Amino acid sequence: MKEIVCYTYETFFEEVAAAEVFTYLHYDRHLFQWNNQVIENTYETTEDELKEGSTYRSKMRVEKKEIEITVTIKKMDVPNHFIAHARTKEGVNITQYILEERDGGTHFQVIVSLIPGNLFYWLLAQTTKWAVKFVYNDVFEAFKKYVEKRPDAEKTA
Repeated sequence: MKEIVCYTYETFFEEVAAAEVFTYLHYDRHLFQWNNQVIENTYETTEDELKEGSTYRSKMRVEKKEIEITVTIKKMDVPNHFIAHARTKEGVNITQYILEERDGGTHFQVIVSLIPGNLFYWLLAQTTKWAVKFVYNDVFEAFKKYVEKRPDAEKTA
């Protein structure tokens, strides 16, 4: 089935390099500070050794349920582009981060999409994708505030 884009988010971080923004996305010590959905990530290697093709387990809180998924990194072009796939009963969930350094900072974009596993989930995605923003807006607004605080600025400057 065809990929359905369910959510996008864009912002611009003034005077913050893409490498620094990527650090806040990638490392759990930062991720857990801004993303209240992720409870735990379990890696076969270290975070520094993750590359295209690597897999890890992620325990997440979605509404009142805890779910555990296996995530496969499909693209990891540090610090510019990251794509992760997670197979669930609904199909393949795709999260993509695109970071582009521009004059004066970094443009950041998130694209969340789904390749439905069957016609039922295709129909469900088509009729409910508008509601996904309510789940993700808070998460990425928290990310924006976290980056703007720049907790590692002294270390990366």
